[in-house]
Amino acid sequence: MIKSKIYQVLAGLSTKDLNRFERFHTSPYHNSNQRVSTLLNHLLQAIRTKQAPLPKKEMGTLIWSDKNYEDRKIRKLCNESLQLFESFVAIEFFQRDRALEATTRLKALQEANLTELYKSNVKKARTMLERQADRAGDLFYHQYQLEQSLYDMQEGSVQRFDQINLDRILDHLDTFYVTEKLRFYCEILSRKSFATHQYRNLLIDEVLLLVKQEDFSETPVVSIYHQIILTHLEPNVEDHYFLLRHQLEEHGADLPKAEMSQVYQAALNYCNRQINNGKFYFLNESFALYKQFLQRELIFENGYITHWTFKNVVVLALRLKEFDWAKRFIHKYGQYIHETHRENAITYNLAQLYFYQKEYTAVLTQLQAVQYKDVTYNLGSKAMLFATYYELNEWEALHSLAASFRLYINRRKATISEKRRLSYTNFINFTLKLSKIISGDQGAIEKLWDTIGKTSSIASESWLKEKVIQKKENARSSAN
Repeated sequence: MIKSKIYQVLAGLSTKDLNRFERFHTSPYHNSNQRVSTLLNHLLQAIRTKQAPLPKKEMGTLIWSDKNYEDRKIRKLCNESLQLFESFVAIEFFQRDRALEATTRLKALQEANLTELYKSNVKKARTMLERQADRAGDLFYHQYQLEQSLYDMQEGSVQRFDQINLDRILDHLDTFYVTEKLRFYCEILSRKSFATHQYRNLLIDEVLLLVKQEDFSETPVVSIYHQIILTHLEPNVEDHYFLLRHQLEEHGADLPKAEMSQVYQAALNYCNRQINNGKFYFLNESFALYKQFLQRELIFENGYITHWTFKNVVVLALRLKEFDWAKRFIHKYGQYIHETHRENAITYNLAQLYFYQKEYTAVLTQLQAVQYKDVTYNLGSKAMLFATYYELNEWEALHSLAASFRLYINRRKATISEKRRLSYTNFINFTLKLSKIISGDQGAIEKLWDTIGKTSSIASESWLKEKVIQKKENARSSAN
């Protein structure tokens, strides 16, 4: 039974959800099959007591005590139990979504021809939808459904020339359509950087023109998506980004959390593109956006911070020399990384902090504790260690690590892309060349600088350029 899908699903639930599901499956309204309840009670008990469930054959004997065990019967019962659990998940979601529940209730009352109950619920549903904090596509769709339902209810009782709610129906339908078209156009544009697929996107030009011509001031989400689109279509017009940032500060909280996270990520992606183009003043913009990410708790995914996001935030803070902030962030938010990566992520990022603070002995001590399971951590740790040996003038250790570093890269062609392998190979080669340049050899330094400038892919490029500039300045001082 331990390999059955129903057991594996239940084993992943919280105690609260297990208790709710137990009340659900024991309710005669939801489940009238006693054998399903017997199976589920056993599985829930096994999970709570952290014991393995009975094997299939023993479970079959427990449920059908007077008959021989048949595998097909226990598999059928497991499938019925899984379907019951899926119904539980759907009903739980339905009850949490107040807008969906309200509009569905109206449809049910209309279909049952319960006119008086329908009338009393329409006003409550409309008020609830108008007051709902989340002002995104789903809300406009539910408002459209409510007005459509009211129209259908009125159709048989109104006179031909009486005023009916067609304006409301069309307004909500148009707003829903425009919002969703813009949202998915944002997704299409963001995918253009790594996907070549040509998406059919009918009427998008007409929708963009409509947004420019009509007043959507009462629907900030439309303006937010429109600004994201403009940052893609006209990336050199920085005002598009700054207006987007202003709109996020003013109206970002009006969006559902998942959607809010997506639009903030779009703003971050724009900043990253600008930084990659050499506009380093956007580092401050990225940092400000990440602070809002933290403030609005958008950084969490299912209660965790991914170790990649954690690393990105730390690197950004370090590049801005926000060392105290970075240290507090590592210690406060490191606990929210999944335990699979937590120890490595905290250790590695503390090493990065020490490296930026030029505490190179602490870097060596810290990196000894990193377990090289992940390729990215391995590459990053080796590169940091390599740079640390250079900073400490540990030339023998530097050359020894260069050999093992190259070997590591070349042996992992299946897991490390060619571009990435080249970037780290260039980093190793240029650092070794720099270490061999005799102090005061201005010609050799200039030649290396030119070569680095013509090379498109170099890992730790900023650090390497800083060291070349440093050697340049030392050569000038020697000459004077």
